[in-house]
Amino acid sequence: NTNTRIYLEANALLSICALRTKNIRDAKKYIKDTIISINNIKTDTRRRQFHKRFILRIEEECILAGLVELNEEDLNVDIIQDKAIKLLSLDQNSLIINLGSQLPEQSLLLLEEVRNEAIKLLPPADQKFLPSPEQTKVPREIGKKANAALKRVIWKAVCDPTDEIYKAWSNGLSVVYDKKWITAAIVGACKSWKITASMVVASIVALAFKMGVSAFCEVFAPKSIMIGLKE
Repeated sequence: NTNTRIYLEANALLSICALRTKNIRDAKKYIKDTIISINNIKTDTRRRQFHKRFILRIEEECILAGLVELNEEDLNVDIIQDKAIKLLSLDQNSLIINLGSQLPEQSLLLLEEVRNEAIKLLPPADQKFLPSPEQTKVPREIGKKANAALKRVIWKAVCDPTDEIYKAWSNGLSVVYDKKWITAAIVGACKSWKITASMVVASIVALAFKMGVSAFCEVFAPKSIMIGLKE
């Protein structure tokens, strides 16, 4: 049944899988099926919630798809740590903008292409509840999306409450920074995804240092693509 929540969730997840394997043709098909399914939701507020959550997630996945396998250089923990420390002279807002400015053109082009096609599938009355194309191109907005996208890559590496790195970081122990544990964990996670753009990785390390464990791991925790029944 194409009107069920299970069908909606399955197609949404297939969209993500297709983007992660850079199968853009299939991704667009599953995105279309997902949005058509969302359009069948009768309650205006709930339908618009789903539209917004789904399109934000697709934008994040487009950013990641553009970053994967750049093979710019082999990531070196010492070099990434040095670059991140130099970036700490920037405030948090500037770090977000800087992160967005480091994205490769292919990330931005894919994001724009997929987003524009997805929005055209929405009912005209619902389209106005989403940011305009001009708003989405603002450097800070791009940086925020990149930050959210990369959190999905590195989350388990630095934000697992049972992990010793997280515990030490939570207690403010300088050893986390001195021994480059956070940097090494983030570099390792990015390598596992074949994300090797050094300034992108250094920027997310700098944001982790600047924000601290509470804000980085809790306040900005990655959201599920689906919306809970009580939301």
